[in-house]
Amino acid sequence: MLRDGGDAGVLVHEEGRGCLVGNNVHSNATYGVAALNGGCPAASRNWLHGRRQGGLLVDDAGAGEYFRNEVEGNAKSGVTLRGAIRLS
Repeated sequence: MLRDGGDAGVLVHEEGRGCLVGNNVHSNATYGVAALNGGCPAASRNWLHGRRQGGLLVDDAGAGEYFRNEVEGNAKSGVTLRGAIRLS
């Protein structure tokens, strides 16, 4: 469980990588998962909920693989794709 953080629940940036599988990510100040500045996580079967902003943010050359995540009950968008993102 990743909860009550002062920013994103999980921040992957500056070419960071990692696998997030089966986590309950909630009640963080901004996003549940944020991929920024070249960050490229693999995230599946996570529950991203109860955020003051959104569930997932991909921005500023971020990328990643996202499968079967449950995104609900966030104050703003569930998924935000903005800026220069890498699509494959």
